[in-house]
Amino acid sequence: MCWIAMFIFMLREEAAVMRSLLSQKAFTTNALETEICADGGAKADVRLGKTHQFSVDLQSPCHSLISSYGLTSADRVSPEIETELAELGQFAEVAYSMVPLDFLFQNITTLLERDFPLEGYHTLQDAILVSSVEGSVGHLPSFVVYRPSIKQLVVAISGTSSVELALHDLRALKHRHPSQRGYAHSGFWALYKGIKSLLLDAIRKGLEGHEVTELAITGHSITARDA
Repeated sequence: MCWIAMFIFMLREEAAVMRSLLSQKAFTTNALETEICADGGAKADVRLGKTHQFSVDLQSPCHSLISSYGLTSADRVSPEIETELAELGQFAEVAYSMVPLDFLFQNITTLLERDFPLEGYHTLQDAILVSSVEGSVGHLPSFVVYRPSIKQLVVAISGTSSVELALHDLRALKHRHPSQRGYAHSGFWALYKGIKSLLLDAIRKGLEGHEVTELAITGHSITARDA
C-alpha cells in the first residue's frame, strides 16, 4: 500500500501544479502581441479570424508589437468550444504524469473519487488507453486514448517535464523546414522527429482497434507546437 500512497501523492502534487498552470482564463489581455523579425518577411498577426498588418523596418532586429485591436466579449468562443477545449486539456495535463499511464487508467475510478488527485477530471472516466510512448529525443512522454462515448481518438503530448526537455527548449537555432517554406525551432523539430513515427503507429493501432470518427491532438507548452 505504501507504493500506491506514493503514486497518489505524486499525482496530487502534479495535478495541483497543472491546475494552476492551465486554469488561467483565455483572453485575459486586451491586446494581441506579435513578433516581427528582420528575416521573417512581411507578417500578419492572424487570430480569431482577424488579420492585422504591421509595417516595420525589416533590416532591424526583432520587434515586439502590440496590435491596435482590443479583445472583447464578442471574441469569446462558444460555450461548446470552451467545454471541448477544457476536456482535451485534461488529457494534456495527464501527459505530464510521472506515474505510469497504464497504472493510472487501470485505477482511474479510484483516482477520480472525492479528495483524490484526479477529482473533477470527468473526461478521463470512459477513456481507454490505446498506447503510451516515449520519444527517442528527450524521452518526450505522450499517449493515445480512445473515447468510446464520442468515438474520438485523442493524442496527448507532454510539455516540458524534465531538464533534458528544457535543454531542447533552448535549442533555438533555425532549422529549414523540408517544404522549404520556412524555418522551425531546431529543438522543437528534433522532439517532433523523435516521436512522430511512434505516435503514428499508436494512432494506427487506435484506428484499427476502435470505431473512430474524430482525431484530436492536444499538448501544452512546447508540445502544443508539436501537436
